[in-house]
Amino acid sequence: MCPKFLRNQRYCKKGMLKAREE
Repeated sequence: MCPKFLRNQRYCKKGMLKAREE
């Protein structure tokens, strides 16, 4: 589940935990 406001969806897929922490 990547945040919509996150334009870098591929980044969320690669590092969902990292994106979530950021």
